[in-house]
Amino acid sequence: IMFNENYKAIFLLNSKDGKASNPYLKFEESLKAEVYLKLDVRDSSYYYSRLAYENLPGNPLFFQQYIRELTNRKEIDKIKKILRENKFKEKDHQFYKNYFASVLDLMDKDDEEIRNFARLAIDRYPKNSEIELLSSYILYGKENVDKSYLLSNQGQMEFEKKNYSQSAENYINAYNLYQQDYTFSENAGMALLYDKQYKKAIDYFELAIEFEVNTTGKSQYGMAICYNELGEIERACKFFDISMSKNYIPAFKSYTELCGS
Repeated sequence: IMFNENYKAIFLLNSKDGKASNPYLKFEESLKAEVYLKLDVRDSSYYYSRLAYENLPGNPLFFQQYIRELTNRKEIDKIKKILRENKFKEKDHQFYKNYFASVLDLMDKDDEEIRNFARLAIDRYPKNSEIELLSSYILYGKENVDKSYLLSNQGQMEFEKKNYSQSAENYINAYNLYQQDYTFSENAGMALLYDKQYKKAIDYFELAIEFEVNTTGKSQYGMAICYNELGEIERACKFFDISMSKNYIPAFKSYTELCGS
């Protein structure tokens, strides 16, 4: 039934040729591209998606349809040409998401043109998890990103068992594979702190602070504890103060005990 309905849709759309509600918008071409996709007639889906896109390249739907068909045809050079020429870089994140999904399995891993574009997207949309993940797959490799989260989970399990040295090693390995997630270095710092490796812990807390987008104060709190253990009270109080300014609750008690008058 669905097969017949799709052919009926094509018949109705073809019967409107020359009589479209607005022939300059190419919405009928976009509809045809979708119907032909459902019929698995990809040459026709490609043809009509291209007509729609070339008429209105700033339309997110037309862009998504055309990119989808170019990906199916493995035409990476045409996809990259869109990257260079289309002004969607200034538009919403859906353009980035569709673009990165299209090139992920087609690009050479060392393609700096696409990698630079991924960096741009992360900078432009630092709080968008979909953009961050797809961009990270491009920059670090999907296998490395996925493995880093497995290592992080192992690090958490070892931490709960109080195997702090092993926990730190897992978090450090996760960070080395994928440096975009600040929690890997932050948790490495915490595990090192509990393992009493204070100077090394500070190094990883600093890395977390450098990459952290929405700072929570946890890394600054960890640094304060480390400096306190190293006898550098003035520095410790400074980082407790920063942590409190970010409303990290444990810092308030520690500051009162160590630095309060």
